[in-house]
This record gives sequence, C-alpha cells and structure tokens, in this order.
Amino acid sequence: MSALTIDDLRTLSTSINRFIAEQHNFEKRRQTVANDTGFDVADWQRYADMGWLGLAIPEPMGGLGGGMAALAVLMQAAGAGLLTSPLLATLVLGAGAIELAGDSTQQETFLPAVVAGEITLALAHREAAAGHDLDGTRCLAKKSTDGYRLSGKKNLVLHGATASHLVVSARYGERGPVNLFMVDAGAPGLGLNTYRLLDGRPAADLVLDNVFVPEHNRLATEDASAAIDQLHQRAATASCAEACGAMSALIDITLEYVKTRRQFGTAIGHFQVIQHRLVEMSIASQEATAITGTAAIALDNAWPDSRRLVAAAKVRTSQAGRFIGEQGVQLHGGMGMAEELPVGTYLKLLLTNSSLFGDADWHREVFDYQNSTINEEKVA
Repeated sequence: MSALTIDDLRTLSTSINRFIAEQHNFEKRRQTVANDTGFDVADWQRYADMGWLGLAIPEPMGGLGGGMAALAVLMQAAGAGLLTSPLLATLVLGAGAIELAGDSTQQETFLPAVVAGEITLALAHREAAAGHDLDGTRCLAKKSTDGYRLSGKKNLVLHGATASHLVVSARYGERGPVNLFMVDAGAPGLGLNTYRLLDGRPAADLVLDNVFVPEHNRLATEDASAAIDQLHQRAATASCAEACGAMSALIDITLEYVKTRRQFGTAIGHFQVIQHRLVEMSIASQEATAITGTAAIALDNAWPDSRRLVAAAKVRTSQAGRFIGEQGVQLHGGMGMAEELPVGTYLKLLLTNSSLFGDADWHREVFDYQNSTINEEKVA
C-alpha cells in the first residue's frame, strides 16, 4: 500500500510536471538523445536531489514508500515531457527486483544508492527465443567457488549499456528454478551490443560468457519467478502511465495547432469533423489513464484481480496510443513527421511502449485467461 495520500500524489504530480515544463524542452530532448548515454547525467542527479528517485523505495531504505501509485505519477510526467532518463529501467525494474527478491543486506546496499542517484540499474530478463514468455529463461547459472558462473544471451535490456549494475535472470540447469543475480557493468565475459529503439531510447543485447557473480550478489534464495512476474506487471503499468502522459501532451499540442492552422479562411479547429476527432482522442486518453491508475492501485494493494487489471490497462493504452498518435500526426499534416516538431516523437514513443512488456495481443490473452479463471471459480 502506498504511504502517500491522494492529496500527496496530486501535489507531487503538479510539482513534477511544473519542473519538467520549465526545465525540459523538445530541443534539449533531441540533444540528449544524440549523446552516448541517451540521457543527461546531471539531470539524473537533480532528480535525486528532488526526491524523485526514492518515490517508490521503502521508507526504511531512505525512500518515500509511494509504491506504483507514485511511480505512475512520475512516469506520466516523464511521458508528457519526453524524458529519456532510465526511470523505468532503474526505479521500476532494477530497484523493484532488489526490493522483491533481495535480502535486507542487499536492499541496504543498493536501494539507498538508487535514492541518492549514485547508481543506475537495468533488468536483463528477456530472451529472443522466449519472446514475452516470462518462463522462457535459458541463460544458465552454474555453481562455482564462492559464487556462480552465468552463460547465455539477453535482449532488449533498457539502458543496459549505461547501467552501473545489471540484474540478470538465470536458471539453475535446463529445468531448474530461475534466480536473479547482480552483475557489475564491465564484468569479465560480459558483452553488449547497443542500439536505439524506435523512440530513441537506448537498449542493449547481452552475451554472458562464464560471467562470475559472487554469492552475496545472488538475490533470491531459491526461485525468483514470482518476483519476475510482479516486476513484469509493474513495468507494464509504468509503461502505460508513460504512454498516458504522452497522449495527454500530444492532444494538447494538437489542440493548439488546430486553433492556428487555417484553411478556407478559418482555423481548422472550427470544423466540426476536427472537433469530433479531438473529442474521440480525449475520451480514449481518459479511458487509458483511468484503467492505468486503477491497475497501479491494484498492484499497491495486492488486489486479487490485479493481473487482469494490468492486462486491461496494457490493451486499452496500446489501442488508445496508436489511435491518438496517428490522429495527432494526421491533424498536423506533413509537419507531423518533421524532426523539428515533437508530434512524430510522441507517436514513436507510443508505438514503442505498446510493444514493451507484452503487446496488446499478448495481454488480451492474459485478460481472457484471467476472466475464464474467475468464472470457473464462481461456478465452483
């Protein structure tokens, strides 16, 4: 359960959005994406100083204990401002893995460092052959003297090349349980292939060749499958929140544009067909935001149907994101895809987020399965 009240979250949202509006603009974003890290390291420290990096960290570890509700507020603002910092990779995935699977010593070592902005994290779980299957891990962990040796491949590791520590999933033998291991960046035997996603955010594929991990950097004592499943739900919800922020901002700039773009001697915003389209965009955005907020609350409070709500949020947000993004570009005409305007970048972010942590088709299957399970329980 979140330690922050509704009023706290509203104040937090106002504060974060005001700061981003004042300190970030599209030109700065373009410059930041072009650098090697893909984000501004100085900004990251500023976020730490303002307490953003500790929003969801438990209070005993120096955070605010705001849970997914607070992270959703932050990610929504990040989407609206097109931030490129590793908020999702570090706060949701990396820190979340340590919170859910780490012991008290590991939590006391790493989580305060996250809050202070001293380290960044990335989760390396996805494997190309497994797709969205969370149980498809083939990376192996073999016991060795004083630790483990990891061998295998990982793909689509968000901010993997710039993280100071990687949280890597690996299986004990071909059919054994899966665990999580803290791997230092630059560890011998760790290879990275870096690239950018459609929206410009950095990612990496990993090759682990007999990478040594000391015993104290193994997170869970036995099986981390439950923690990985929870992380996936958190990340899916956070990506939905980021998309909701992008949708809202795109609608705002489109509304301003149609007030000034003139055809036949009048602003196109006066045409009824344009007004209807903007209303449809607004409704889609509000629906996605509402179900995403509900999913975040469900995760914080461990509601029995939280998995179903997360799946519903991902499906609705993916649908709304594509619709709003494409409409925003179309209403801007040819200018919508110009590099000088943020419209196309919002569309790219929305398309990218729709495929992360399970696409709409995958989550629709999850939703249907959860519904059938609930109906079977009612019959029983």
